Amino acid sequence: MSMLSRKLFRTLMLLAVMLPGATTLAAQGVPENAAPLEPTTAQLERLRTRYNAAFNKKDAAAVAALYTQNAIVITADGQVLQGRQAIAQGMRTASTSWGQLTSTGLETRRLGNWGWQVGSTEMKGGPADEAGRYLAIFGKEQGVWKIRALAAVTDTAGTSKLRASR
Repeated sequence: MSMLSRKLFRTLMLLAVMLPGATTLAAQGVPENAAPLEPTTAQLERLRTRYNAAFNKKDAAAVAALYTQNAIVITADGQVLQGRQAIAQGMRTASTSWGQLTSTGLETRRLGNWGWQVGSTEMKGGPADEAGRYLAIFGKEQGVWKIRALAAVTDTAGTSKLRASR
């Protein structure tokens, strides 16, 4: 194979690898000059902060408003809530026993119009002090970051076990 043929082959292989990713990002509305693989966490962290504030005020409507219209929540007890209306109803029912929530994002990533966060939670002052972990998937709805899915796991043994696993 000549030097020119090898260069052409390498170029075509590189395009074959890069083109599907570029097409996917373009379909998500990511501008060509954006750096979508760079972890951009500030907006997602603000969403987590708003969630904590609304939760701690026991404002179930404000918490539910942070979810997309077709969001899914899997609660720590395994209950599945589908859609913002079901989430709002579930939050209204549960909010009477909410304690004070502190959540910490342990890892946050963003790719185009999608993001995700793995974090830990501590709740004090409810029926029992609890610690746990969560996985949140974020997406944009009408240009605004919202929660598309949330799964929570509770460690009812307390926070010492959670902190020891970090």
